[in-house]
Amino acid sequence: MDLLFKNPKYFFETYFGISLIQFALLFVIISIALCMCDALLHKRKRYAWVFCFSFFLTIVFTVSLLNPNREMRRDLIINPFIHLKEVLNGNTHFIRETLSNILLYVPIGIMFAVAKVKWPHTLAFIFLLSFGIELLQYTLSRGCFETADIIFNFLGGIIGYIIGLMMTRLHKRVCEDE
Repeated sequence: MDLLFKNPKYFFETYFGISLIQFALLFVIISIALCMCDALLHKRKRYAWVFCFSFFLTIVFTVSLLNPNREMRRDLIINPFIHLKEVLNGNTHFIRETLSNILLYVPIGIMFAVAKVKWPHTLAFIFLLSFGIELLQYTLSRGCFETADIIFNFLGGIIGYIIGLMMTRLHKRVCEDE
């Protein structure tokens, strides 16, 4: 465990299944693509937002699709209550998976709230991103298409959006007091 935090190379290979160089390359590619889209769509450049969003997408794609440690399988699990039943029974694998699905999407909710993206647009984006990732996992045989994952990702995005709204309101109050 001590090696995990002292050696970033070991951390990436253990948790993401790819090297730090591959992760950085994917991040640069996504960042350039998003910067180009942002420059075409908006007059003002929002590099900090694009940087954070690129980092988020890089982590999501790496964890969900590119990790070679994931087993090659193609399953379709439509009933989310199977997953929930395992969580309620205390199955640590399902608890860990549920928490990671929720926590993975909290940052995107925060970013969208801080960027003042409207609530319905945020919910639609989170749902479509999660659905798209699940569909790609199924199509590419990189895991299961699970409706429970979509629900927990969506829940994480909502939690993040609420946290982001609270942060912006707190920031506004602090700025008004000064």
